[in-house]
Amino acid sequence: MASLPLSHPLRSEAPYSQYFSTISEAVQSSSEGDRIVVHPGVYNETVALDKPVQLIGAGPEKVLLVNSSLTVVDVKPSAGDATIANMEIKFDAPEDNPSLRQYCIQVPGGASPNVHNCHFTNTSFCGACVYIHGSGARPRVTHCTIANANNVGVFVDDHAHGYFEHNNIHGNKLAGVWIKNYASPVFRENEVHHGKDVGFFVFQDGQGVLESNDIHSNRIAGIEIKNDANPIIYRCSIHHGSTGGVYVHDRGRGQFIENKIFANTYAGVWITSESNPTLRDNEIFGGLQGGVYFFGGGRGVLENNNIHSNTLAGVQIRTGSDPIIRNNEIHHGLHGGIYVHDSGRGLVEVTRFIRMRWLEFGSLLESACSEAEQDS
Repeated sequence: MASLPLSHPLRSEAPYSQYFSTISEAVQSSSEGDRIVVHPGVYNETVALDKPVQLIGAGPEKVLLVNSSLTVVDVKPSAGDATIANMEIKFDAPEDNPSLRQYCIQVPGGASPNVHNCHFTNTSFCGACVYIHGSGARPRVTHCTIANANNVGVFVDDHAHGYFEHNNIHGNKLAGVWIKNYASPVFRENEVHHGKDVGFFVFQDGQGVLESNDIHSNRIAGIEIKNDANPIIYRCSIHHGSTGGVYVHDRGRGQFIENKIFANTYAGVWITSESNPTLRDNEIFGGLQGGVYFFGGGRGVLENNNIHSNTLAGVQIRTGSDPIIRNNEIHHGLHGGIYVHDSGRGLVEVTRFIRMRWLEFGSLLESACSEAEQDS
């Protein structure tokens, strides 16, 4: 391993080259702004990244950075906007301690590294692949694969931020992404899929923006929100979940705007236990059960949504739930438009029903529906 060998095409940019046997030695000997080129090979070590250097591998299929005892890349606040790119980074938990809580990469408060085109996996049952925590943590993670972890793919915690774009997050045993404790990252145009749990889990006051992500084929919900978490979900596709598309419970909130929620095994959206999200301008369709399901004291606002072609009711309200349903179009369902029963309540305003099999209202507080058309 060396920094810019003599034959390297970028050799002219550096005054000289130095060669090292480990990445850690190269980082320790480098100066701010240096570029360290990592040649193909397996590097069994940990790297404390404590200065703003560029750590560039020959490609994730050629460079493996691995360790079995400590976090593999431990970014320090002094690393600033360091770059880590083009390598595979793996924490391989020891067989005698598979629950060792360590990470592939850890980014603390004050650090804002750029992480590009890396592959991450973690065999520990307790450690995430990518762990970001603390106020001022703002990594930029792009075009990475975060996959097949025995725990969580990405964990953003404790007021951390961060920007994630064009990543492939899949096959993780727990959630693809955890967001909690006032963390507020941005996830844009990622694919989060085929997880063995949920896609995104936002909880304990987690926040953030999820925009234009493709979230599909997860074993539980595509997105789960609870415990006063309040993210913004905008223009995402949430589909082909093995259970539901979105699950909001235990005082969860959230704003869902212009999403496509479709082809999920259970309801497209579940809202329960004092949760109060807002769903506006979404298309919720093609569910193997219902469109939106309020139960167990669920609340929320459904406004300007297009809810159609679901197997069961477009909207079902029961067991003390009390939502506001305003100016939606609910149509072409194989069951009811809005089905209210078992002590359900709610307010329905200016909602259009087209070609439904049947409609049933239970104990709605007020019905101001218009333009209702119902096939017999």
